[in-house]
Amino acid sequence: SLAAMFWLHRRYPRLSPSQCPQLYAILGQVLGKARAQWPAVLLSPESAVFCCAFGFRRPYLLISRGALKRLSAPELEAVVAHEVGHLQRWDGWLGFVVLTFRHILFFNPIVYFLCQRILKEAELAADDLALAFGPSRLAYAESLVKVSRSWGELPRGPLLTSQFFGCRATLKARVLHALEEVPQGKRSRDNWLMGGLAATLLVGLFFIC
Repeated sequence: SLAAMFWLHRRYPRLSPSQCPQLYAILGQVLGKARAQWPAVLLSPESAVFCCAFGFRRPYLLISRGALKRLSAPELEAVVAHEVGHLQRWDGWLGFVVLTFRHILFFNPIVYFLCQRILKEAELAADDLALAFGPSRLAYAESLVKVSRSWGELPRGPLLTSQFFGCRATLKARVLHALEEVPQGKRSRDNWLMGGLAATLLVGLFFIC
């Protein structure tokens, strides 16, 4: 999983603006509203619907051929906006730190729970940023469902880890949040509670392990 973050960009070819002008037009619109660097766009030949952002010094956006063919323009905008949200938040570094701790402390189930919760909150935070960039909330929810439904079409391996494509268990919460059916006050209180719990447990694990 950690190695995939470094060699992933060498595995896929670049996608030029002339090959997919619609994608670059959408990406330009989203980046015009975000504080994120232009990523290098890579194309995966997979027929499944997925898109992910990664990279440390230079950002990359990996999108599948299936996403370009099977997503409508509003849905494609929603997917791109979500990944730009990850780039703006520097979630590549977050994923690296989280996975490093998870691998080092693999024997402790509490660490696994905390890592999963942190990655889930990162997905929800990227959803918040993406929706602020202006895509349709309905199209955003539909894109989440389409990505989840095509999950079974993807090959298994270290590439397809939760830090890139999110966790299917969070799909319902993310769809409801996209449709504004989750009270914002409750979400805020839950985030503070989980943040405090995570900090407390990590401090305890530092002295125990």
